[in-house]
Amino acid sequence: MTSESSSISSMIAHVKMVGYYAGVAFGAGYILVFAGIIAMAAEFLASIPAYVWSMILANVPAWLIAGLICYLISVILAIAFGASVIRSSKSVRDKGLHLGTITSSVSIFCFMIIFAAIGSIILISGVASSSYFGYIGSSLVYPICNLVGAILLLIGFRTYHGKQVESKIVGAIMMLISVVLIYIVALGPVFNGYSGIFGYAPSGASWLPAVPGPLLAQSTLETVALLLATIAAIVLAFLTAEERIKNAIGGVLVSASAILFSIGLMYFNFSEVSTFGNILSSATATFRSLWVLFFGFLVLGISGIIVIVTACLVLAISAKQLSTRPTEPVTPSQPPSP
Repeated sequence: MTSESSSISSMIAHVKMVGYYAGVAFGAGYILVFAGIIAMAAEFLASIPAYVWSMILANVPAWLIAGLICYLISVILAIAFGASVIRSSKSVRDKGLHLGTITSSVSIFCFMIIFAAIGSIILISGVASSSYFGYIGSSLVYPICNLVGAILLLIGFRTYHGKQVESKIVGAIMMLISVVLIYIVALGPVFNGYSGIFGYAPSGASWLPAVPGPLLAQSTLETVALLLATIAAIVLAFLTAEERIKNAIGGVLVSASAILFSIGLMYFNFSEVSTFGNILSSATATFRSLWVLFFGFLVLGISGIIVIVTACLVLAISAKQLSTRPTEPVTPSQPPSP
């Protein structure tokens, strides 16, 4: 083994370890945020008096219960997604990065979006059935696109596993379409500062808070990062270079996507840490579950720092692989004939 190849092997070992810490931090922060949402909802419901509960349960419609159950399943799947990211990080550290190590995480992420979309469809349909809010039915296109996008992502990622070039190209194109459907068509109105449930921008919508992407990063940067990652998958499917160059080009593209995502992760979560810090320091903070959200956003912001370090190391390895030439085997000289 040459000194250059041993140096690259050492850097890869460091990347695996740093990437493991990044995955653990991201998964733990993701779990804390959604566990905090459940805890805050439970704390709020526990504060409602019993006589109010009797009136609510007597008049609550069945579609509202069904929609909220779907949302609850989506939140539970989000916690499972965070746990799967931690498991996948350990597998990447021990066995290396390949599609099989992240299959479970992608599948859980897709089902998380699917149940959230079904919950939105149920709630919008239930509200539209009322004589007062019949016009809201036109906005069903948003959760339906979200649902279709999640199904396409699930199918496309599994199709990309195939060894044939055609299956990889088809799978990558399906994943690109799914990202467009989920992030631009379905969630675009929400990212722009108003709820897509109305189907139009209500007046004075600027007061609505910024909404993160499903991975809890700043929505625009998360969208661009995932679009770049799916475009990288298409490029790698078409690329017919040798394995060393192909891995290096893939490392550059994935690192650029990871850097954009980590910037969005730090921007949104550290902003939320500041916001929740001000709320918790005030005398009006009554919910203890807000501390769980605070630490969740803090850990997610820290994970963004570790992700950007990991991506920069991968960039350095890819640049070194592209700059070095493969060593040619030296053929022994023939002895002189007698």
